[in-house]
Amino acid sequence: AMLGDETAIESVARWVAPAVSPALSTLAEKALRELARRHPVEAQRLAADVDESSDAVVAAAIVIGAMPIAVRGSREADVGFLSTLLTRGEPHVRRIALDALGEIGGALGVEPVTFALADEELEVQLAAVRALGKLAGKTGDARAIERLFDAAGGVQGTELAAAAIRGLGGIADSDVVARLVPLTRSADPELAVAAVDALGRRVEGARLDALVEALGHREAEVVKAALTAL
Repeated sequence: AMLGDETAIESVARWVAPAVSPALSTLAEKALRELARRHPVEAQRLAADVDESSDAVVAAAIVIGAMPIAVRGSREADVGFLSTLLTRGEPHVRRIALDALGEIGGALGVEPVTFALADEELEVQLAAVRALGKLAGKTGDARAIERLFDAAGGVQGTELAAAAIRGLGGIADSDVVARLVPLTRSADPELAVAAVDALGRRVEGARLDALVEALGHREAEVVKAALTAL
C-alpha cells in the first residue's frame, strides 16, 4: 500500500480472491485501492475486461470503486458489472461489490444496493446500508433515504438499524435531521448512540440542540457519545 509501484498491482490482486483468508484479504483490499489510485492506467487494464465468472472479479470491483473515472467504458457499465456480482454465491464478493457501488454508483446504484438489503448474510446487509448512506449523502436520492429509514426501524435487527441510522448522518437535509432527532431519545442505547453519532457528523442548528438534549439521556453511553460529538 505504501511502497508498491505499478508492478505490484497484479501480485496484490491475487490475495483478494474469495478463497483467501479474511485477515489477509482485508489487508490486500486496502493495498489494491491505494495502488489503483496511484497507478490508474495499470489498474484499469487489470479490471477492464474481467469476466463476471472469474475469481478476478473481486480485484476488478475494488479497482472500479477506487477509480475516479469509468473503468469499463462508462459508469453505467461499471455499475452493471458490480450489480451482477450481487448474485454471486460468496458473501465476500457481494460485500466488495456493494462497497464499490457506494463509491461510484450515484443514482444508478440505488436500486441494486437496495436489493442487497434483503440478502441473507448480515455482512452483506451491513455493506448495503453503508453503500446507501454514501449514495444518499452524495445524491440526496429520496429512495435511498427512505430505505435507510426503513432499515433504521429495527425489523431486521439492532445492528443493522444502528448502521442505517449512522448512514443517515451524512445527509445534509433538514427533514432527515428532524427524523433523526427523536432517535436520540430511544430506550435502546445502541440506537440512541447511533443517532447521536449521526447528528454529530455536522454539529449545527437542530443537530446541536439534539446533542445537548442527549446529555440528559439515562444511559451513560449515550451521554458519552453526545459529549464526544460536542
